Amino acid sequence: MFDTGIHSGGKDGPHGFTLGPNGDGTEVRVVFLPVPKSLASKCPVNGFSINDSIPIPVEVASNSVAESHLPAVLGDITIEMIVAGMIRVICRYTAAGKADDEVSRYYRSFVLAFKPDILAEFSAAAMANIKNGAYGRAREAVAALYGLFPGAPEVTALESMLPVESGACGESDYVEAYRLISGGSEEAGMKKLRKFLERHPDSWNGWFMLGWALRRLKRWEDAAACFHKSMEAGGGCPDTSNELAICLMESGDYAGARRHLEKALSEDAENTKLISNLAILELRSGHENEAETLFRKVLDIDPDDPIANKFFTPS
Repeated sequence: MFDTGIHSGGKDGPHGFTLGPNGDGTEVRVVFLPVPKSLASKCPVNGFSINDSIPIPVEVASNSVAESHLPAVLGDITIEMIVAGMIRVICRYTAAGKADDEVSRYYRSFVLAFKPDILAEFSAAAMANIKNGAYGRAREAVAALYGLFPGAPEVTALESMLPVESGACGESDYVEAYRLISGGSEEAGMKKLRKFLERHPDSWNGWFMLGWALRRLKRWEDAAACFHKSMEAGGGCPDTSNELAICLMESGDYAGARRHLEKALSEDAENTKLISNLAILELRSGHENEAETLFRKVLDIDPDDPIANKFFTPS
């Protein structure tokens, strides 16, 4: 049975949960409704098909929907309202450590099918808010991307722009570097980053983004050196270990890649990207049985995982 009960924060009700207030003083409510026929008729979209057994979360102003008349608003639902509601639920599941839950994966697939450009759209919104000092709104955009693209280096780099104790990562060189690198202008972005790192040589965020740019250019050894520096500066998270492991694997240092993947998995054991990369390492090392076991584990967690399905077909 579908469980709507990720009840961390907000005021939860029998049909959903309430968040807020927003900046304009209004509260936002997410309500769960049956799948409208008008939506089902639009599918499949980009390979995505509707599951009628999973209700649709819809974001509305909290005072705009009477609980006794929720089904009556079905005709007024837009894709934007559904996507907004799904992102709210995905963020709740992610915060509760349930990013790989079946319902979270289903909503994530829905959002990416109907909004295939959402990474670029939300990244641009987050950067604009960072430039304007609207860090609360920027954090909301980054949290949404973190739920939609767990472990993506683009999101890690974007998250690193948000100030913690220092506002250094909100500097124009850093923000502009992200825009350039994510847009495919790695060399120009790296010039901006090097200027930033001259002023902030101990910024793990800066070294991570520089490593990301170099990794995109397939400069594996240079990228690995940057990820090492990022770790030394305090950026020793699973995402950094994963990026470093990729570079080491491509450089032929399988032992080093294994060490960092296993370290990352000790902190995030259900991370399918980490498990898949370890499986690929086993394949390259000639350990087909071990690789099969790992790919099976990935597919147990997420049957639609693209990497596992690319390399492994269950018999």
